[in-house]
Amino acid sequence: MEFIGHKNVAIFDLWSICHFLCGVALASILPGISSNKTYESENNFDLKNKFSQVILVLAIAYSWELLEFFCETGGAGKQIAYWLQGKEYYLNRLLGDPFLLLIGYIVGRNTPRFIWPARVILIVWIWVFVFILPHSMAYTRVLEGIWN
Repeated sequence: MEFIGHKNVAIFDLWSICHFLCGVALASILPGISSNKTYESENNFDLKNKFSQVILVLAIAYSWELLEFFCETGGAGKQIAYWLQGKEYYLNRLLGDPFLLLIGYIVGRNTPRFIWPARVILIVWIWVFVFILPHSMAYTRVLEGIWN
């Protein structure tokens, strides 16, 4: 186990940065939802409540992790499984990435000026990793070569 490194063995990997940036970008979406009174229910799940927002952000994070696992195991096809380059380390999936999404959300809520830069970086990030690099861990392998 490593603290930072390849996604198969580390709690945090290069894609953890993307989870943080997604959290920052998500901070601009949830306030719009929270201003809509129709999302309040009999169970007092009011999205203006900080605890409810944390639960919602974590639900989004773990839903994404479930989708990632489905794709990594070949559920969406062999080419997508190849592009993902194996399964994430379980602590990355259960703790690292959801934690950084939540931290990113908190940063975005408290510092709204970071939202647009996070959006731009995310768009460039996804474009480079999906359309230029051969698979999701290509840049990590380059960095590993530099570190070693």
